[in-house]
Amino acid sequence: MKIKTILTTLSEIIVLAVTAASAFSQNNGLTVAAPDAPTSFSVFSLPQNLGAPVNSPDTETAAVVAPNGLSLYFSRIGGSGTFGIHDLWVSQRPTLTSAWGAPQNLGPVINTAANENMPALSLDGKTMFFSSGDPRPDGFGGGDLT
Repeated sequence: MKIKTILTTLSEIIVLAVTAASAFSQNNGLTVAAPDAPTSFSVFSLPQNLGAPVNSPDTETAAVVAPNGLSLYFSRIGGSGTFGIHDLWVSQRPTLTSAWGAPQNLGPVINTAANENMPALSLDGKTMFFSSGDPRPDGFGGGDLT
């Protein structure tokens, strides 16, 4: 039994050594980056503030763009026209190159006296999921997914 364990361990060491040698040779002799080294997932431009009318003196967070690129859903904390402390809003534009329009509160079907935030859309853009916190009347307490 001991010999079997030793042979298994040696086999695993050989596989690891061959894998490392293969990676080294495929990397033209360069060392492999450390696991915690930053990676690039995409090429982004410098961040640009959306400005008014999307941004206001209140706090806007958790933006998500509809699949067609014409609606921008986000959460706003406070301000006039809200139903609760944290409401969901939408800003729309007629074309992909147009500026975002004045945000509209999604209204009392979505927003309540509870904290509605963090919108997410289905791939087809026809269903919205969001977090809704206490005291939503139909909630289970805390922050529920709605």
